Amino acid sequence: MPSPERQATYLVALQARLDDQTLDVTPREFSDSQLLPQDQPAFIERMLEYGLEPDSAFQKDLSLVRTAKFRVVFEHGMVLLAARDDVAEQRLRIEDAADGANVRINDTIRRLEGR
Repeated sequence: MPSPERQATYLVALQARLDDQTLDVTPREFSDSQLLPQDQPAFIERMLEYGLEPDSAFQKDLSLVRTAKFRVVFEHGMVLLAARDDVAEQRLRIEDAADGANVRINDTIRRLEGR
């Protein structure tokens, strides 16, 4: 399993692919162009588990693509809702650390709300 930092990078890459204008997606092409070599075999294996042939293209259903935001769920139940741009512009950084992954938020708090 890739580190949380790499998982975040891969999520951004996947969201970018879903948002682009290319209609056909090939799992192996995505793997080769976006994943580190050590993570590619596990990705291809997962595609096979879901019945997707890695070298066969399939067409995206753009009506299902909703990738403006994603959710980060932490070990103790805290949830963070972020946008892909937050990662790309480093307002949200997921970093490897010796004791696990750390999240750094580099933004100004506008409002704090309770429930």
